[in-house]
Amino acid sequence: MSPVTHALLGWLVAGVPRNLSRRERAFITAAAVVPDLDGLGAIAELATRDSQTPLLWFTEYHHAFHTALFGFVLTGLAFAFARRRWFTAALVLASFHLHLLCDIAGGRGPDGYPWPIPYLAPFSSAWQLQWEGQWALNAWPNFAVTGAALLLTFLLAWDRGYSPVGLFSERADRAFVETLRGRFPKKEGDTAMAWLTLTNVKRAAAVLLFVAIFFPLSRCARPAPGAANAQPQQQAQAPVEYTYSYAWSRFDVTEPGGYLAILSFLWPIPILLYEAFGKNRTARVVLLWLQPLLCLGAAWMIYLRTILEDPWTGAYLAWSALSAYFLASVYTAGADVCAAVKRKRAESPA
Repeated sequence: MSPVTHALLGWLVAGVPRNLSRRERAFITAAAVVPDLDGLGAIAELATRDSQTPLLWFTEYHHAFHTALFGFVLTGLAFAFARRRWFTAALVLASFHLHLLCDIAGGRGPDGYPWPIPYLAPFSSAWQLQWEGQWALNAWPNFAVTGAALLLTFLLAWDRGYSPVGLFSERADRAFVETLRGRFPKKEGDTAMAWLTLTNVKRAAAVLLFVAIFFPLSRCARPAPGAANAQPQQQAQAPVEYTYSYAWSRFDVTEPGGYLAILSFLWPIPILLYEAFGKNRTARVVLLWLQPLLCLGAAWMIYLRTILEDPWTGAYLAWSALSAYFLASVYTAGADVCAAVKRKRAESPA
């Protein structure tokens, strides 16, 4: 991903805890960015590509800093200079690995090369971390992640009173926050997380699940016309064609499975509507405990639709939405049980 995206995500890791110093937040943010310093070799390689002795610094050393060794070096430096040593070091290590995860997910080059990460280098080449579904650097998910990270950065600045600008100038940071709060006034008691209720998490997950139905669930690669007639040594480099499958691709009005596939994406909508407007207590309790099972069933149905092909954007969006919905519904059910137990204890004679 872009270094800007990495920086924003690193700042979010650093910005969530309230009791970190400016230096500690700088360590955590830097851990999400400095691995990309190994990409600076591209400048020398481009400058010398037409010379008799080109410098292949990017080709040979790209991802040299994307290793466990470099991650632990950054962690050790944070531990040595931070005030809250263990906590800061743990967040630095998490921020560094978040960088690796983002590169694995969305770092495919323009030539289609996935740039595997040599995690155990220079000691071993056994772990070359890569993902076959990796999207390109300029793909829409990278822009979506950047936009979401930027929005959350503004939200944290509005709530906490500091932003990434403070890493360079505290005075400029105060001016930025004052301008932001002047545009969106902050009342006493307001917090950025006030909207993050379990119900709103389920609503957001339901919207994401509904959106996922419009994206391909899976992708299948087939040889392009004429590739089968190519010589054996040429077949490995023969072009391929991709076909994409959607939730409705194999829908048949006579087959129940087609309806189940569509309902896997739509079932939260009527349940959330009943939670908002329904009055029957028994029905609400049944739906409360039914929702985690529906999440698991929907995830399994989507898995069955993609088991013979490569899962694609729609499947990953759906699984992400179902995971968030599942956690929120399990927590809600657990909270309901705890509340019921407390009521019984309060009603029972001492």
